[in-house]
Amino acid sequence: MDRFSTAVLFAEGATSQVYRAHDPATGGEVALKLLRSDDPELLRRFLLEIKALRRLDHPCIARFVDHGEIEGRPYLAMAFADGIPFDRALAGQPPEVVVRAFLKVADALAHAHDQGLLHRDLKPANIPVHQIDGVFEPMLVDFGLARDVAAASETASGALLGTPAYMAPEQARGDGDAIDRRTDVYGLGAVLYAALTGSAPRSGDSAGDIIASILSEPPPRPGPDVPLALEAILNRAMACRPEDRYASVRRLAADLEAWLNGQSVRALRGFRWRQARQAVMRRKWLAAGTAAALVVLVALGAQQAWLHQRATEQRRLAVQFSEELAETREWMRLRYLAPAHDIRSGWDFVEDRIEALRIKARSEDTRNLSAVHYALGRLLLDAGRPDEALAPLQQARSLGCASADCASALARAHLLLHRRELEHRMASIGSDRDDAFGHHLVAAQEALAGVEVVGPAAVAVASATQPLERVAAMGEAAMSALPWAFEVPQAIGDARFRAGLNAMLSDDYAEAWEHFRASVDDYERAAEIARSYPEAYLGICRALVRMAGIAGMDQEHRRDISPDAIHRCAEARGIDSARVAAYTLPAIFEEIAADSAYNRGDFADASQRIENARATLDEAPAEARDTVAFAHAEANVLATSTVAQQLVGPPAVARLQAALSAAQRAIDLDADNIFARRAWISILSLLTSRDAESAAPYATRAVEFARTIARRWPEDRVARRALGNTLQDLAYHRRLAGNIDEKTLREAISILEALLAEAPGFMQAQHSLGIAWWELAVTQLEQDAAFREAESRSRRLFEDLLAREPDRPSTLINLSSLNLSVADILIERGQDPGDRLLRSLALLERVQSLGEYLPCDFALAFWLRFRVASDPVAARSDQEKAAEHARAGSGSDCSRVAEALNLQLASGSVAPGAL
Repeated sequence: MDRFSTAVLFAEGATSQVYRAHDPATGGEVALKLLRSDDPELLRRFLLEIKALRRLDHPCIARFVDHGEIEGRPYLAMAFADGIPFDRALAGQPPEVVVRAFLKVADALAHAHDQGLLHRDLKPANIPVHQIDGVFEPMLVDFGLARDVAAASETASGALLGTPAYMAPEQARGDGDAIDRRTDVYGLGAVLYAALTGSAPRSGDSAGDIIASILSEPPPRPGPDVPLALEAILNRAMACRPEDRYASVRRLAADLEAWLNGQSVRALRGFRWRQARQAVMRRKWLAAGTAAALVVLVALGAQQAWLHQRATEQRRLAVQFSEELAETREWMRLRYLAPAHDIRSGWDFVEDRIEALRIKARSEDTRNLSAVHYALGRLLLDAGRPDEALAPLQQARSLGCASADCASALARAHLLLHRRELEHRMASIGSDRDDAFGHHLVAAQEALAGVEVVGPAAVAVASATQPLERVAAMGEAAMSALPWAFEVPQAIGDARFRAGLNAMLSDDYAEAWEHFRASVDDYERAAEIARSYPEAYLGICRALVRMAGIAGMDQEHRRDISPDAIHRCAEARGIDSARVAAYTLPAIFEEIAADSAYNRGDFADASQRIENARATLDEAPAEARDTVAFAHAEANVLATSTVAQQLVGPPAVARLQAALSAAQRAIDLDADNIFARRAWISILSLLTSRDAESAAPYATRAVEFARTIARRWPEDRVARRALGNTLQDLAYHRRLAGNIDEKTLREAISILEALLAEAPGFMQAQHSLGIAWWELAVTQLEQDAAFREAESRSRRLFEDLLAREPDRPSTLINLSSLNLSVADILIERGQDPGDRLLRSLALLERVQSLGEYLPCDFALAFWLRFRVASDPVAARSDQEKAAEHARAGSGSDCSRVAEALNLQLASGSVAPGAL
């Protein structure tokens, strides 16, 4: 950097830094622009700017000096254009003075147009002004977004370039094909508007508000200080439809010169009619909110030239479908960009359009038009229904739609379905559909073959072919250039979410957590721009649900979930009241949180959380309830509620029967839904512990169902754990009925041990295995067989869990019960129970300190200790405590102790140690 050793930082943006330096080679001051990133897209634009400046030679355009690299960073040197932004420099000046200075800018831009270059980022800051002897001298700078009109458009539909407040409607729509010289005419008119009025033609709280304003209504009138003829010129230069504007900058300049010279101004012709039409448009927007009617004018205008070029009926219909698609998408986008509200208000407009396109797609006259299938698929995709969008988009492709728009839409649908496939695979690894796994990802890559997609769409589809780091870098670069394009952070969030699912498949919970956490930040950014975009809010909630699941699965990777997680999930419901996920996702989050609260001993929080989940599902509309997702969520919430709220007896059975019905409804709706099938099994298992009279039949049904699932999805870990649990339950209930079934119990242990060896962090599987070994110890003890090995294995498993989670009530209770059950049988046989009763009471006291009191367990422990006591004083104390606890409970052990104590007290013949 020896040549520019005097460089001093002058300004910096997201993509570049500008230094002011003395150039010894020319003896003048230069602006040295250095690119900050090595992103290929930014580098391409930077080289384009260099190419553009080298072709220009005008006194009001910053002169090109040199270019090269400094310390590996590309640079561009141009003559330094010092000054004040055009609107501020001319503030307070008479209109005549403003116009004279403005005409110099118009002449400079006309020169650029003559060289085949569009500027595309006209704004006051890019027109610095300095005064020489009282004369305002503007300079046109920053051709960083320039485009060579002789080259094919490099901007796909959906790519937004420019600065929102000064942007033409076609730029706001991201319609690259519609951008031409008239787009720069609009931008130049917007600069003149700002200079004459002192404010930009568009304003809003966010870029999204500004874009919505551009797409929905004309700019506001400039005010009474602007002469009528100048207002007419501004009105024509900034017309919403390109064909209503000046055809060139020189024609705009000609009208301004005519005004300066007191001659007739062409823009005044028809000006009153245009004013009236625009006033009607403004009143419609304000009074009735019919954005669709306004967007029709914009969309039709953008396509009018095309319509006149199509003579055949087929072409006319194709244009019609394209117009309807543009109209509907703009209507949807406006609703997404608006302040937070329920977008379903008036959504019938979209549903009616989708249904009309479905009919056209089947009609003999139009079913062979790619345009109708693309329009249908695109609307379904934008409405968050990729499963329905895929077929029409594929049909459009087969009928010859090979544009970047078609390719990116088809790839996007495949990617969204790939995410769903990942979520399914995460729970059903190794299913009988393994060969088909990943086909959506492959299809997305194939759709993009040979097609160059740029702008926001490029970020969305890059995840099909690029590493996550590359996708994130592309997204950040795109956001620097297009800070209002909410699709970009949404796409990055989707890519991170998929990466999180892949990490979970590999049991890397730490990495998965970080991906999900980062995706929440991305979705938040999208929601800040598009405050009524349901996919952003659902993305936040979906990621939070996954994080909550990780927190509940593995203590080693437990983290605190954001305290406002439920609020963010609830926002999704307020944005799209008809979307089933807006109810099921927050309900599932609450259910997971309830389970976690119960396991850490916070029973009040567990009960409240499950009530929140039930209340959320109760709010769902009828159309959302008739879905697999809703039925499955309802089954899970109802089942968990019996545990979280500690229900027993008939209330618990009734709740579980309702849960079983919900799970069956989900299976009826989708027989291949593994989540519903697993819920069905777990509910049956809960019923075996709550309904003693029907326990054995429930256990038998559960085993049969679990075997079916395990055969179909042999490596699904949750299904295999369910099979182990149901086999253990069946063996337990057969033992109670007097039918010892050690073979079934051994099968359960084998399944659970294999599962735990495969996934050592699967705490639920370890818990289940501890129970299975415990049941085997009791079974062997009842048969006078060697039981100590089984007991020892069970104890080690529970103690290992407690080492990781010392205050987990369920583990404390099970370890206590292991000691009690073995001690009970040993005492019944006249054998020494050792220190098992002491251990059990210590564990029960820890459980009580956590807020859960188990009176019947206490009663049994003290009664058993009373039976083996040798000290009469201690025995009397244990007897009183056993009676006290038995009176406080209602379980079978309480009844057993109370009955035994009553017999002893009545006969008076039982002495301590005699039983």
